[in-house]
Amino acid sequence: MVKYDRLEEKLEVLRLLDDGLTQKEITDQLGVPRITINAYSQGFNSVVEYEDHLAKQRTNPETGQPFKSHGEYIDYLAKQRTNPETGQPFKSHGEYRSYKVKHKGPKSRARGTNLKRISAILKKVSIGKRYGEDALQRIVEEYDLFSTEVGLRGRASLTVLAVATYGVLRKRNDPITLDDIADLFNVSRKSVIRNFRDFYSVVNGIPLQDAKLYIKRGVDELGLSEKVEKNALDFFEKNRDILRNSKPSASAAVCIYVQAKISGEKRLQREVADSLKVTDATIRNIMRVLENNKRL
Repeated sequence: MVKYDRLEEKLEVLRLLDDGLTQKEITDQLGVPRITINAYSQGFNSVVEYEDHLAKQRTNPETGQPFKSHGEYIDYLAKQRTNPETGQPFKSHGEYRSYKVKHKGPKSRARGTNLKRISAILKKVSIGKRYGEDALQRIVEEYDLFSTEVGLRGRASLTVLAVATYGVLRKRNDPITLDDIADLFNVSRKSVIRNFRDFYSVVNGIPLQDAKLYIKRGVDELGLSEKVEKNALDFFEKNRDILRNSKPSASAAVCIYVQAKISGEKRLQREVADSLKVTDATIRNIMRVLENNKRL
């Protein structure tokens, strides 16, 4: 699957600017927000870099020094406002935003430009080709629902899109993992986890990770038979009380290693570990626990 490339988006924006298109025309064509176009046109690779640059041009009245980042600047602005509930200044921008969300009712939905952009991104990473156009449409709807239930303020739209994609594919039981999604959208795994918990774990009750998905992925990566997959899934269910204490990817690796060996399709611990991005030492540690509990 093709990865989403911010550099490709930047080059396309710059090309359209060179062709004489206005910011509005570029926004309508690509779905890229105007602040992003400003960032690219001034040589920055992201809005975060651009906003940090703008913040550093301003002086902090309290210190007489330039602000170090956009985050420090908006924290300063928040502290100039008084929290009506406590009568004290807000301590940070995060606290101010929480107050605003609490007292402003429903969050604004992700309409127009933003939805155009995420549709364009999903097409770039070939979501429709791999999972079907119905999945692509469902992801757009899920992104819109996220904006309603949780809100997009303070969240990177690309991370929210990654979360929506992961959630939709998980509901369809497609074998995709957190690592796959983070890699596909070029976002951090940690940010996907945090936003996923904010939405799915609360709103839809979907567990963050499932060892069964990792088992399917590992079996495919290693070229093992359906028999190994079935036995590995059964082994996981029988030992769930122990394996649930380990990372899903590590538990899956142990199940695959044990059942591949029993089925005569043995793979090296390192091969199994590499297929699921864990260490062979982790596999040995979990197997030791299973042995101590007489499960092997």
